[in-house]
Amino acid sequence: MNNLEGRLPDFVGFSGLEALDFARNNLNGSIDSELDGLVGLRSWNLSFNQFIGSVPTRLGKSKVLEELELSMNTFDGPIPAELVGYQNLTLLDLRGNRLSGSVPDGIKELAKLEVLILSANKVSGGIPQSISNITSFWRFAASSNNFNGSILMALQSIRKTWISIPPVLSPSLVRFRLGSNLLDGKITSTANATHQTLTYLEMENNNLTGSIPPELGDCQNLALLNLAQNHLSGALPVELGSLSHLQVLKLQFNNLSGGIPIQITQLPKLSILNISWNSLNGSIPHSVSNIQNLTNMNLQGNKLSDSIPTSIASMDSLMELQLGENHLSGDIPRMPMSLQIALNLSSNLFQGPIPETLSRFSNLEILDLSNNKFSGKIPDFFTGMKTLTQLLLSNNELSGEIPDFGSWVMVDTCGNKGLTNRTRRSTPPQTEKKEMYGRQTTSLVLYFNFHFFLSLFCYHPLPMVFSQLSSNQKSAMILLSNNLNTPTRVVSWDVNKEPNPCLWTGVRCNPPTNSSVIHISLSGYSLSSSDFLPLVCRIQSLQILDVSGNRLTTIPPGFILNCSKLGGLKLLNFSMNNLEGRLPYFVRFSGLEVLDFARNNLTGSIDSQLDGLVGLRSLNLSFNHFTGSVPTRIGKSKVLEELKLSMNTFDGPIPAELVGYQNLTLIDLSGNRLSGSIPDGIGELAKLEVLILSANGLSGRIPQSISNTTGLWRFAASSNNFNGSIPDGIAKHLKTLDLSFNSLSGSIPSDLLSSLNLHTLDLSNNRLEGQIPPFLSPSLVRLRLGSNSLDGKIPSTANATHQKLTYLEMENNNLTGPIPPELGDCQNLALLNLAQNHLSGALPVELGSLSHLQVLKLQFNNLSGRIPIQITQLPKLSILNISWNSLDGSIPPSVSNMQNLTNMNLQGNKLNGSIPASIAFMDSLMELQLGENHLSGDIPRMPMSLQIALNLSSNLFQGPIPETLSRLSNLEILDLSNNKFSGKIPDFFTGMKTLTQLLLSNNELSGEIPDFGSWVMVNTSGNEGVTNRTTKSSLPKSEKKGMSCAGKILVAIVSTVFVVFS
Repeated sequence: MNNLEGRLPDFVGFSGLEALDFARNNLNGSIDSELDGLVGLRSWNLSFNQFIGSVPTRLGKSKVLEELELSMNTFDGPIPAELVGYQNLTLLDLRGNRLSGSVPDGIKELAKLEVLILSANKVSGGIPQSISNITSFWRFAASSNNFNGSILMALQSIRKTWISIPPVLSPSLVRFRLGSNLLDGKITSTANATHQTLTYLEMENNNLTGSIPPELGDCQNLALLNLAQNHLSGALPVELGSLSHLQVLKLQFNNLSGGIPIQITQLPKLSILNISWNSLNGSIPHSVSNIQNLTNMNLQGNKLSDSIPTSIASMDSLMELQLGENHLSGDIPRMPMSLQIALNLSSNLFQGPIPETLSRFSNLEILDLSNNKFSGKIPDFFTGMKTLTQLLLSNNELSGEIPDFGSWVMVDTCGNKGLTNRTRRSTPPQTEKKEMYGRQTTSLVLYFNFHFFLSLFCYHPLPMVFSQLSSNQKSAMILLSNNLNTPTRVVSWDVNKEPNPCLWTGVRCNPPTNSSVIHISLSGYSLSSSDFLPLVCRIQSLQILDVSGNRLTTIPPGFILNCSKLGGLKLLNFSMNNLEGRLPYFVRFSGLEVLDFARNNLTGSIDSQLDGLVGLRSLNLSFNHFTGSVPTRIGKSKVLEELKLSMNTFDGPIPAELVGYQNLTLIDLSGNRLSGSIPDGIGELAKLEVLILSANGLSGRIPQSISNTTGLWRFAASSNNFNGSIPDGIAKHLKTLDLSFNSLSGSIPSDLLSSLNLHTLDLSNNRLEGQIPPFLSPSLVRLRLGSNSLDGKIPSTANATHQKLTYLEMENNNLTGPIPPELGDCQNLALLNLAQNHLSGALPVELGSLSHLQVLKLQFNNLSGRIPIQITQLPKLSILNISWNSLDGSIPPSVSNMQNLTNMNLQGNKLNGSIPASIAFMDSLMELQLGENHLSGDIPRMPMSLQIALNLSSNLFQGPIPETLSRLSNLEILDLSNNKFSGKIPDFFTGMKTLTQLLLSNNELSGEIPDFGSWVMVNTSGNEGVTNRTTKSSLPKSEKKGMSCAGKILVAIVSTVFVVFS
C-alpha cells in the first residue's frame, strides 16, 4: 500500500527472508530471476500491481513457499505446471489476470493446498477431477472464466467437503447459489433447522417443482430468498413470515396459488417483494403497509381481487409498485409520494374518472392505467408531472382532447374511441428539458415488449352489451370450457353462471358488436394437458392466444395444422411452460406477427421452421436449449422488429444476414456461445433501439458504426473478449451502456460521461487507463468504473446537487488525491465504492449528508484522520467498510445510531481507545471487524445478532476472555488472536454450536484446551501455558440431531444435482 513504481528489485543475500509483500503498489514489468537469492521464502504477495508476462516460477531455491498471491495484475499465458513443484503451497491466488489455457491436472499433487483462486481470467477447458483428491482443500473460486464441460467433477469435490463431513458443519454455510441451471425435483424439507446461519439462498431459473418448504421459515438469518422462475406450486408458506432478517423475496414466475399470507407483511426489513406471475388470489392485505422498508413491490400477473388497501399511502419507501394483470377494482387510494420508477395498475377492473390523487407524483417516470374502464377526460395535471416518460392509457373509455404533452413523454391512448388529438409541441420548453435530463429510466425495458404488443393490437373497450356471438362460436367456446374445467375447475369459465363468453375472464370479443371472439388468455392456470389446444382453432376469428405460465409439455400436431388456417391469428404466446423437443414448423400462419416460446425446454437447431411466417414482427425464443447457429430465416418479408434469443447455446458468429432485417428495434443474443466480431453493418439498422450481446465469447473491437444508430438507447456487451479502445461518440444517443468484463484498453473518451442522455454506464473490469473525464452528465444514475487502471483524481461534482447519481463505483484503480467533499451533494447516492485505490486525506464530513446511502466501501486506501461523527448519522447504511487505511482516534459512540448496519469493517487502521458500550444496541449487525488497531479496555456486550464474524485480533486487549461473549449463539468466526488475553479458555465456547473458527493464538492463555467438536478449527499457538486435552472423534447424539437448514437443503440439492448429471 505505497506508490512504488518501476520493476521489482533483485533480492540478493536475503538468506533469512520468509515473507515479502509488495501488494498494492504501481510496480510493473515481468518477473524472472529477481527472487533467486531467497532460499527460505514462505509468503509472497505481489497482488494489485501492473506486472506483465508469464506467472513467475522461480520463487526461492528451496521451494518452501506456502502462500503465493499474484492477483489483479496482467500476467498472461497458461498456469505454469512448474508451480506443482512447490509442495508446501497452501494458498494460490491468481485471479484478475489474463491467464489462458487449462488448469494443470498436476494440481492434485499439492497435498497441502487449502485455497485456490483463479477467478476473472480466461482459463478454459474442464475443471480437473483431481481437485477432489486434495483433502485440505476448503476454498475454490474460478468464476468469470471460459470453463466448459460437465460440472460433475467439481461436484465430486463438493461431495467430499460438504456431504461426508459431520452434519453440524452445515451451519457454516452462509451463501448458497444454484441459479440458472437445469436442476429439477423438489426443494427438500429442512425440519429442525432453527440454529443454522444460511443468509443467501438463490435457486432461481431452474426446473424445480413441488411446494416451497414451510421449514424455510426456520432459517432465521435468511436475508435473500430467490426461488423465481421455477415450477413451484402450492401456497405461500405462512412460516416465511418468521424470517425477520429477510430483505429480498423473489418468487416470481412460478405456479403459486392461494392468498398472500398476512405473516409475509410482518417482515420488518423486507425491501424487495416480487411474487408476480403466479396464480395468487384474494385481496392485498391491509397490513402490507407494515413493511416500511419496502422499495419495490411486484404483485403483477396474479388473480388478486377487491380494492387496493388505503394503508398503502403510508409506505414512504416505496419506489415501484406493480399491480397490473389482476382483478382489482374499487377506488384508487392515495399512493405514496415516494413512487418514482413505476406505478402499474393496468389490466384490472378500475372504472370512473382518473383520480386527482395521482397528481401528487412529482418524481414518477412510468404510469400505466391501460386496459381498465377509466372514463372522462385525461386530466391536465399529467402535463405537470415533469419526470413522466411513459403514460399508458390505452383500452379505457376516455374521451375529450388529449392534453399537450412534451415530446419526451410516450403517451399511448389507443382503444379510447372518444379521444381526439390536439396539436402537440415538437420540443419541450427549456425548463422542461433540464428536468428531463435528470430522470432515471431503468424500468423502460420492462415495458418495452408489452407496449410493442399494444402497438400491434389496439382494441376499443368492451361495451356491456348482450353477446351476439354466432351459434358456432358460442358452441366452440362452451366445448373449450368443458374441456378445461376438470373436477378441480381450474378455469373459471361457466356458461351456467355467465352465459356470455365475451365476459369470461381472459376472453375478449370484437367491439362494439361482440360478434366474435378475438382474444383468449389462459395464462397462469397451471394447465398440464394440451388436449384443449386443437379446440381453440375452431374459433375462426381468433387473433390472440396466450397460454403462457402453464405446465404444457407438448403441442398437439392438430393445433399446428388447424390453427395455421386462421388468417387473423396475430399472436401466439407459449412462454413459461415445460415444452420439450424441437421448435414446430410454422406453415401458412400468414397473419402471425408475434411468436413467444421463451422459458421452455426446447432443443435442437433452427433452420426453416419459421419460413412460412411472412409477417412476423416479434420472435422470443429466450431461455431454452437451442443449438447451432443464430437463425436468419425469420419470416420471408423481413419485417421483424424484435429478436430475442438469449440464454440458449447458439454458437458461431453473429450472422451478417441480420442486417437485412431493417425494421429491427431489439436484438437480444445474450447468454449464448457466440464468437467472432460484431458485424460492422450493425450500424445500418437505423431503427435499432436495444442491442444486447452480453455473456458470449465475442471478440475484436466495438464497431464505430454503432454510434450512427440514432435510436439506439441500450447497448450491452459485457462478459465477452472485446479489445481495443472505446469508440468516440458511442454514447451520444445511449441511455444505458454496459461494456464490463472485457479487455478494452486506452482511455475513456472525453465525451462519454457527459452525454445528456446517458443514465447507466458500466465499464468495470477492463484495462482502461488514464484519468476520468471531468464532466459527469446530470442524468447519470449508475456509474461503474471499477477494476481498471484509471489514475488521477476523482472529478469534483460541484454544481451537481440536482443530479440523480445513485450508484458510484470506482474501486480497484490507481486513483489518488482526496475524496471530493462535493460527493455529499449527490443526495440520491445509495452505493459509494472507492475501495482499493490510493486515495488520501480525511473522510469528508459531507458524506454524512447522504441520507439514502446504504453501502460505503473505502477500504484499502491511504485515508487518515478520525471517523467523522456525521458518518454515523447515515440512517440507511447497511455496509460500512473503511478498513486498511490510516484512520486514528476512537470509534464514535454514536456509531450505534446506524440501526440498519449489518456489516462494519474498521480493521487495519490506527484506532485507539475502547470499543463503545453503545455497540450492544446495534441489533442488525452480523459482522464486526475491528482487528489490526490499537484498541484496549474492556470488551463490551456485543449484539446478539452477530453471526458471520467478530474480529478483535491484533489489538491491546488483556485480562480474562469476557463471559459476555457466550451470548453470541449464532457466531461462526471469533478471532481474539494477537492480544494479551490471560487465564483459561472458557468452556462456554464449546456450547456455541455454530462456531467454526476460534482463533486465540499469541495471547497469554493457560490451562487445558476445552473439548471442541471436530468441525471447529481452534488455533491456540503462541500461548505457552496452554495444554491439549484428548479430543472426541465423533459428535454427541444431541449434536447429530440438530442438522441445520443449510445442511439439509445442501445435501438435498447436491443429491438432486447428482441425479441430474448421472
